Amino acid sequence: MRSLLDRCRAGHTDEAVARMRFFAEVFRRAGLAKSVHLYPYLRWALRNDVSATMQLRAIHRSVDLASTQVEATMSAYLEAPWGPLQRRRFVRDVAAAARTFVQIVREEEASVFPLYLPPGQYKFVGWERSSA
Repeated sequence: MRSLLDRCRAGHTDEAVARMRFFAEVFRRAGLAKSVHLYPYLRWALRNDVSATMQLRAIHRSVDLASTQVEATMSAYLEAPWGPLQRRRFVRDVAAAARTFVQIVREEEASVFPLYLPPGQYKFVGWERSSA
């Protein structure tokens, strides 16, 4: 993303589009891996922790929404013909997508990734019934 922004700021549109293609590939691959592996694993691993499960669901919804915004920007410039409006808005739209991407990374680093533990290392505090 940094090199894409650098190419945008330098006014090298062709290079910026090439960088966007590369970023889009990596972004989509990482998103797919998280959707297929990380989030299902965490849902399974945290199935006995109601609070963590609720937190994970909320973050996943937030990340999905933000990812959709980044994806929409990439699709608008990589999959459709450009007109005068796209040419004028390209740098601004890429900068907005970059801010959203940073938000996604920060949110997952702060809230999702710390939830990951290898199998067998999750410990839950259960409610114990007192014998009356």
